Amino acid sequence: MNPFSKYPGIHINGRFYSQSDLKAIENPAEKQSFLNDILSFASSLLSDSSHMVFRTSGSTGKPKEISFSKEAIHKSAKSTNEYFHLKKGKKAFLSLPLEYVAGKMMVARAIAGEYELVAVEPSLYPIESKSYFHFAPFTPHQFENILDEQLDLLPEDSTILLGGSSVSESLKQKIRQIPNSVYLGFGMTETLTHFALANLKSPSQTFELMPGAEIKINEHSTLSIRRFGINDSWLETTDVVEPVRKGFIWKGRKDNVINSGGVKLHPEEIEHDLAKYINYPFFVYGIEDDALGEKLVLFVEGEHNPNLSDANFSNKFSKPKQIVLLEAFKRTESGKIRRQATVQTWLQT
Repeated sequence: MNPFSKYPGIHINGRFYSQSDLKAIENPAEKQSFLNDILSFASSLLSDSSHMVFRTSGSTGKPKEISFSKEAIHKSAKSTNEYFHLKKGKKAFLSLPLEYVAGKMMVARAIAGEYELVAVEPSLYPIESKSYFHFAPFTPHQFENILDEQLDLLPEDSTILLGGSSVSESLKQKIRQIPNSVYLGFGMTETLTHFALANLKSPSQTFELMPGAEIKINEHSTLSIRRFGINDSWLETTDVVEPVRKGFIWKGRKDNVINSGGVKLHPEEIEHDLAKYINYPFFVYGIEDDALGEKLVLFVEGEHNPNLSDANFSNKFSKPKQIVLLEAFKRTESGKIRRQATVQTWLQT
């Protein structure tokens, strides 16, 4: 049985679309619109099929398709709604593409919670005008742009959920200056978005598990996750974490580790150090080197050449051996930096 079939429809931008409305929509003018993407996905959720296919973003590898039961999608949607107290009468902002899990799950949550979506065409500056909403998911890139250029349009008592990439130290500092509650989700397509959340207003900023989520950590400190009714078998990840009460602290990804002269370096920890001195897009990467095996290289977007002569690092091996300035990084449609693709393009040129 499809658990979504019991819901009457979906509220979007002040209009209610019933199940019969969704089945009848055939307006050619809407075929390529963001609204039509939402309506099409909503119609698929409410249909008689038992499963749906989600596509990964491809930020860390080749994109792939994953099939989920509608029971799992419904359970995930209800869990987030309950955590953030989203229910009938509330409004949630949506400006994430419907190609990937984050946008799709907001549609599922709105149907399951019977609240309204304020839907705006996805962009890096998404809040077009003053409008009220209680909850909004954004990428860190989107939210930094909002704080820099659209802060007066952001409702002060709305709750923000960030996801899709890590949050820079500069963005964390800006978040501390606003009244909004801001969370960072930890998850992936395979877990139907977040299974753990970090409160970015909390000093610890540790990831606390969502109800029903279980984790285990192996001898290499990498994380495995399962969540009853969503992914019932253990899903192994390459995420290196440190266990704490109620959750974990994320250290980085095992497949990102750089072995430089026999010393293992976590790019994410180095980037945390560098964020104190660089306030524009950057990342570090290991490039093949005859002497070191891999050398640590800092890639910077734009024409900014950072001065790191007085920078303090966690250890002496964390200072980049080379700085590369690039006009623009390769990114996914949601704005995530495609590190490997960016580096490969640079190496080829």
